[in-house]
Amino acid sequence: ISEFLKVKQPAFTVSLRPCITGEILQADQKCFKCGSNIGGDASYNQKVSTEYSLTLDDKRCSQCPSEAYCWGGSHIGPRPGYWRISALKEDFIKCPNEDACLGVRPFQNDPPNGVCDTANGYTGHLCSQCLDNYSSGSRSTCSRCPDPAVNIIRVLLTLALAITTIFIMVRGALLGAKRARSYFSVYLRIMTNYLQLVTLASSLEMEWSQEFKTLFASQEYLGALGDQVMSFDCFIKVNSSSADVVYLKLILMNLVPIIGFVVIILWWMAVWVWKIKHRKPGQSVVELLQQIKTGIVASFVIVFFLLHPVILRYNFSLLSCRALGDGHTYLTRDTSIVCWNEPHKAWALGLALPGIFVWGLGAPLFAVYTLYQSRNHLQNPNSLAKYGFIYKGFKGRYFYWEVYIMVRKIIIISIAVFLFHINRVIQALMCFGVIFASYRFHDAHEPYATHSLNSLEVRSLVVALVTIYCGLFFLTGELDTTSRMFLLVVLILANLYFIMYWALKVLGLVPSHLKRVRPGLYGRLKFLHKFDNTEEDESPVKPFNGTTKDLRIHAVPMLDGDDVVEKVEMVDPNEKRKMFAASVARGKKLSKKTLKRKVNERANWKSLPEQGDEIPKFNESSLKS
Repeated sequence: ISEFLKVKQPAFTVSLRPCITGEILQADQKCFKCGSNIGGDASYNQKVSTEYSLTLDDKRCSQCPSEAYCWGGSHIGPRPGYWRISALKEDFIKCPNEDACLGVRPFQNDPPNGVCDTANGYTGHLCSQCLDNYSSGSRSTCSRCPDPAVNIIRVLLTLALAITTIFIMVRGALLGAKRARSYFSVYLRIMTNYLQLVTLASSLEMEWSQEFKTLFASQEYLGALGDQVMSFDCFIKVNSSSADVVYLKLILMNLVPIIGFVVIILWWMAVWVWKIKHRKPGQSVVELLQQIKTGIVASFVIVFFLLHPVILRYNFSLLSCRALGDGHTYLTRDTSIVCWNEPHKAWALGLALPGIFVWGLGAPLFAVYTLYQSRNHLQNPNSLAKYGFIYKGFKGRYFYWEVYIMVRKIIIISIAVFLFHINRVIQALMCFGVIFASYRFHDAHEPYATHSLNSLEVRSLVVALVTIYCGLFFLTGELDTTSRMFLLVVLILANLYFIMYWALKVLGLVPSHLKRVRPGLYGRLKFLHKFDNTEEDESPVKPFNGTTKDLRIHAVPMLDGDDVVEKVEMVDPNEKRKMFAASVARGKKLSKKTLKRKVNERANWKSLPEQGDEIPKFNESSLKS
C-alpha cells in the first residue's frame, strides 16, 4: 500500500467561500443563513421567517419587521400597503394609497421594492403615479380616462356648476348691497368656508378607511371643484411626462386669477352692451358705467375667494418633498420628480414661491389695506357692492375678520403640506389646536352682527374639530369594523346637522323677503310664518306710540368711534313677548356722550351696548327730546 501511495498520490480539492448576503459569520467561523432554521407556510398571507440579513457586516440576524415578509437569507419584501426604494434598503414606507401597493409574494420573482396595482393604473415610487390613459386625483388615486366626448361633457358640466355658483354669489352680493341687513350672501360665504375648512381637515393623512375617503371626496369636490371629475390630466398627459403635467398645472394655477379677471371683464362688457341697448329713460351712461365697474370688482373678489385655497395649496405642494431612503428627496405630489435638482428648483423658486407670496399672502394683505382705506365708507352702497362679500355680516369693528379666516386656512394648509412626513399625530394635533383656538377666539368676540350667523360659524368649526378627532382614532391602528362604522356615522351626522341648520336659516330668509315685497301673499301663506327669520332680514318700521315700560335701544358701532342708533324697540305691556321697531332716533349719528345724555340717568351705563343689548328703564320723554 505504501508503495502504491508513493506512485499514486491522491489529489484533494478544498473550495472555500466567504459568507454571502443573507448569512452571518458565527464564532466557529461557519456561515449561518438567517432564517434557515425557521419553517413556515410559503403562502402569500403568512410570513415564513422571523430573521433576515442584508449586509455582510452583520454580526447577528435582524428581526423581520412587521411591514415586511421574510423568507430566509436576504429575501425580504414589503407587505401589501408598503414599498421600499431598493432590495438593499431596510426602510419600508407606507404608501399614501395603500390599495395601490400590493407588496411581494414570498418565493416569487416579484420586484424587491414591491408590486404596484398596474391593473388599476398605479406605478412608480410608492405606487403613487398613474400610467398613461389614467388621471391622477385626490388622495393619490388614479382613475381611467373616460372617452374624450364624455370628458368634454364633464368639463362643461363642471364649468356650468362653477359659473352658476359664482353668478348666485355675485347677484346676492350686488342685490344685498341695496339693503344693509340682507344676509343671503353672508350665508353663502359661511357655507363656502365650511366646505373649504372640512376639506382641509379631512386632507390630513390619518389612515382613513375607504368609506371616509368616499365621503371626503364628495366634500372636496364641492369645496374646491377638484379636477378629478373632469379628468384634467387626460387633456394634457398625451405625449407628456408626469413631471410636465405637474409643471403645466402649476402654470395654469397661477394664471387662473388673471384668466378669471379677463373673463369677468369680457362678461361685464357684454352686459354693458346689453344695458346700453335697453337703457331706461333718464338713466345716464355714467351711472351704467359705474354699475359695470362695481360688478367687475365684486365678481373678481368672489372668484378669488373661491380659488384662494386651491391655488395656495398647489403652490405649497411644489415645496413639499419627502425622503425615500436613497439619499434623494422626491416631490410628494409626484414622486417621479427629484426635489431641488435644476428643473424643480427653477419651477419652485421661479413660480411656486412667488405664487405663494402674490396670491397666498399678498392678496389678503391687499384686502386688509383696501378695507382699511374705506373703513369710514363701508356702509356706502357702492362699497357694499364691491367688497361687501368680504365684510358684510360682521360688526363694524370686525370688518377684517374674513381676512383672519383666510390666514387660518393658510396655516392649516401649511401644516397639512409640510408636517406630513414628520409625525401624523403631531400634524393632526396642531390642526386641532389651530381650529380649537379659532373656536375660542370666535366665541370670545362673536364678530358677526347676529346670533344666527355666529352660531353657524361656531357649528362649522365644531364639525371640523369632530373630523380631526375621529381621525385621531384611526391613527391608533386599533379600530375594528364596528368602531370604524360608528365613527363614520358620527361624522356623517355632524355634517348633516350643520347642512340642515344652514338650510333652515337660509329658508328663513324667504318669508322675510316675501313679507316685504308681497305682504298680501305672505299673509295668505300662513305656514311660512313659523319659518320667518326676522333677525336676519329687515322688518317694516312701525311708528312709536302708546306707553311703554321697557325700551331696548340697538346701536351699531361705527369705525370712527361714534355709534349709529339702528332702531329702538319697545315691549307692549299687554304682550310682553311681542317687539315693535320704533323710528325714534333711527339713523342718527350720535356720539357716546350725546347718546348717554339722551337717556335716563337711572340706566346706569357702564359702556355703550352693542347691537341687540338691552338698556333698561328709559324715560320716554327724555328719549324723544
